[in-house]
Amino acid sequence: MTFGVTLKVGAIVSYHKIPLKQVLVIFDDLDLPFAKLRLLPKGGHGGHNGMRSVIDHFKGSKDFPRLRIGIGRPPGKMNPVSFVMRAFNKQERQELDFAFQNGIEAVRILLLEGDKYALHKQCTNRSFFWSVPAAAAGKGGGVLDIPTREKTKPGREAEFGVRKSRKISPPYRVMLHNDDYNKREYVVQVLMKVIPGMTVDNAVNIMQEAHINGLSVVIICAQADAEEHCTQLRGNGLRSSIEPASGGC
Repeated sequence: MTFGVTLKVGAIVSYHKIPLKQVLVIFDDLDLPFAKLRLLPKGGHGGHNGMRSVIDHFKGSKDFPRLRIGIGRPPGKMNPVSFVMRAFNKQERQELDFAFQNGIEAVRILLLEGDKYALHKQCTNRSFFWSVPAAAAGKGGGVLDIPTREKTKPGREAEFGVRKSRKISPPYRVMLHNDDYNKREYVVQVLMKVIPGMTVDNAVNIMQEAHINGLSVVIICAQADAEEHCTQLRGNGLRSSIEPASGGC
């Protein structure tokens, strides 16, 4: 994302008087693991020079959605610029192809539902989870067809590797209502259980982000898994609910 590009984006938005909430900025991110996507309704630049320039050209406003595409950190002492500009190898292209398909679905839901559901998507090779406004949980919408989880080996640079199959199982939504900040550790436990490879730090960061922005986390999975996660949350004193994710994408 160059200065010239951000200058043009700012000029186009200003000339056509486009509401910033209708502007989706897509950019690469060294701070996200390779092939991981994160869709957010707003936020700062996070040290990303391109995003800093975009915000400057939007007159300092940060209230626009953005899709972050993880490329990971350069190995060893490799120059970050050289790392960003290098060509992807075959395995990385496969991982990105699958990640981009999920990104398309995330953007599609953002277009259809606005920021009601497609606020925060973290994409892995086994599961999907979303953060949604707590008040909107349980009102339907934002449905995804979810591939079945598999025991795949992590890729060389990907955090969770490549999904080898795209078999579809009937999707259900389990709402992880983070309405008691002091008990968020139980929600973290569910995230770590449903997403193999999830670390404590990542899970805690997700719940902190959801809490700060007044969001609830939603996991879309098979009915049996949804019931199990819901039961675990309720057993630890947290509100939780499940509902069919009918309709598909």
